[in-house]
Amino acid sequence: MLCTDLSQITSSIHGENGVIEGYLFKKTSKGFKSWVRRWFAIQNNQLIYKKRSGSHNALSIMEEDLRLCTVKPAYDTERRFCFEVLSPTRSHLLQADSDTDCQMWITEITSGISKAFKDAENQELKQEEEDSSPQENTTVENELPTTPKLSKAQIRLQQLFSIPGNDHCCDCGSQDPRWASLNLGITLCIECSGIHRSFGVHLSKVRSITLDAWEPEQLKVMAELGNDIINRIFEKNVDETIATRATTECKRSIRESWIKAKYVQKAFVMKLPGPKTTAGKKIRGWSVKKKLRRSPDKVTGDQSDNELDVTSGLMEAVMSVSTNNVLNDSDSGIGASASDVIVFGTDLELPDLGRSISIESSDESDTGEMKVKTPSQQLPGKI
Repeated sequence: MLCTDLSQITSSIHGENGVIEGYLFKKTSKGFKSWVRRWFAIQNNQLIYKKRSGSHNALSIMEEDLRLCTVKPAYDTERRFCFEVLSPTRSHLLQADSDTDCQMWITEITSGISKAFKDAENQELKQEEEDSSPQENTTVENELPTTPKLSKAQIRLQQLFSIPGNDHCCDCGSQDPRWASLNLGITLCIECSGIHRSFGVHLSKVRSITLDAWEPEQLKVMAELGNDIINRIFEKNVDETIATRATTECKRSIRESWIKAKYVQKAFVMKLPGPKTTAGKKIRGWSVKKKLRRSPDKVTGDQSDNELDVTSGLMEAVMSVSTNNVLNDSDSGIGASASDVIVFGTDLELPDLGRSISIESSDESDTGEMKVKTPSQQLPGKI
């Protein structure tokens, strides 16, 4: 009995004619947002569900047009084996019975989205052929050869294909791509466009070249970029040990790994060079706190002179230590070592400098002149 039930469950997941269908848990959007079990299926490029299998209840359409949807795994939930179906206006959280079923539903919904686009594209091509076919009842006046009038979609396609590299897919090299990523400025085949769409519009905003409406600004972005320019950036240092290069007939897993490494991880982009330093010299950073401006009438003449002497002595000590370290230090690391610590507010044994350099503060003078003091005006040992 158990084997029979399992076989029924397996057949119901695959469904008839290869269409996936089966039970999924659906999180409601009203009330307490509980989880309910429903029978789901993909039919006529739509995602539908009903309450019980085999019942006569009317089908409910969850998403009317799969071309407007994307699907991705949902990890930040209170349940396992969940995935999310996203549309421009809503999001649906669904749960499968196992991780295998979850991955299978994600794959089949993604394939259903690609199939919906293919059906629409084939229908448009068929309509174009019917419109361009010659009429049977022609008069003598209409027998002269005329140039067929191109539609806006055909003109746009010719404009994009005139950009270097855009006549083939930017990721796998397939000929005659009919999709584009607006923010990357590249053209894509339908298989690669499905993977780009699953990453979200913040990484790649996918549009159909012939089916969707385009703004003039979007065409300008595409004209400034193109497949050749983008590949010179994102495929500068290709390492196939990270991901195998996608081809026209490769598996979806290889194609997805290649596109993810190329655009999400940016694994093949050339790294920026590090900071250049002179050999044998150490890059050292210093910071000096800005002196607070005080009113001149609050500072007496004698007190002001003493404070300036102390400040100038400290400045000379800092400049002396900094100059000696930069010239004599042979280490090429970044940052100060433990021996380059200056302690304020304690007894210091300062070297006999012989003279003191005082830089006048901007509070007292606007000329910025330097005064050279006599050896008798040495910096005191205590600060």
